[in-house]
Order: sequence, then structure tokens, then C-alpha cells
Amino acid sequence: MLVLTRREGENIMIGDGIQIQVLSVSEEIGDVRIQIEAPDVVEAQSRNVGNEVTGRKPGPVIIHKRRWRSLETQGYIT
Repeated sequence: MLVLTRREGENIMIGDGIQIQVLSVSEEIGDVRIQIEAPDVVEAQSRNVGNEVTGRKPGPVIIHKRRWRSLETQGYIT
């Protein structure tokens, strides 16, 4: 296990293809908003502290315009 401290705007790289960026940190409510960029073959799930998949609906996703167009072309977005 690797534990890191990052500030808003800083990144973490995992291998060659996965980048995690800290978008915002809310000290009042203890939330951290992150953006994950990874190849299509990598599956990401939100899990809580007990290591169970959360029942919450996923929040907003930030996608670069070129990636959005690629997903549209491939039929993933209509």
C-alpha cells in the first residue's frame, strides 16, 4: 500500500497509463474530488471504507472534448 499527500491540482501517476488529479478538497465536509484518466481496459469503481461498492449514483464525469467525440463515434454516447 502506498499513502500519498497531494494538494489541489497535483497529480499521481500509476504506471504509464493512469493519472489521478486532485481537483478540489473541501475541509468543511471532508470531501476530496478527483479526476482519473485511464485506458478503456481499466475498470474503476467507487468503494467505501468497508471495501464495499457504494450504492450511490456516480457523480459528474469530466471528459476532454476529443475523448467525448471518440466515445460518440464509438456509439457509447448518444
